[in-house]
Amino acid sequence: MFAAGFLLSLWLPQWAAFAIVAFLNLTAGGILTRTGLRRAMRDRLELPRTAEEIQRDRQWLAAMKQNGGAQPRVIAPAEGARDA
Repeated sequence: MFAAGFLLSLWLPQWAAFAIVAFLNLTAGGILTRTGLRRAMRDRLELPRTAEEIQRDRQWLAAMKQNGGAQPRVIAPAEGARDA
């Protein structure tokens, strides 16, 4: 990009040449970002387990509010965990 800016500065003032290069870079980046976002939104992944976990978290938070902040459930240690 520096080379393109310096090449354009042979015919234009240097500030204008680099402004043109910057504008082209920003435009190309915006177009690529927009294209990528459209593709990502179109090919959206279904995450049923994640949606279920979010629902459980909401229920857990609602239970915490009702119980005044007390833990409504106890988390069991992982299988195979050793006592220290």
